Amino acid sequence: MILRRVSRRDASVAELGGAVRDLAILSRTLMARHLGSKLVDAVVALLVGMLRRDPDAPPWMMSIFDRAESTLDVRTAIATALLEYEQKMPGGWASALKDDPACTPEVATLVVRALRT
Repeated sequence: MILRRVSRRDASVAELGGAVRDLAILSRTLMARHLGSKLVDAVVALLVGMLRRDPDAPPWMMSIFDRAESTLDVRTAIATALLEYEQKMPGGWASALKDDPACTPEVATLVVRALRT
């Protein structure tokens, strides 16, 4: 979504500035050390919105998930968003997370339990 805003040839300076600001806010939020449950829920809602609007969102989220500096809260938010977006369907992006080398036992358990229900 942000990429689309900045890659349009007719994008105004205000749109470019807004896209950069949105990206900066999202990056600070995702790289925070501890999000807290209310903020995790807000990030999940934001990520689900991105998943519904941007086909490039899943690989982007996976790249954040794989970063060493991504916290448990960030990984949990990404997994929860993917599960919600995919409606807990096995074989999707969320399902792949449990086998990802960066996946913590807590997130793997979250994914496996959600996919069983």
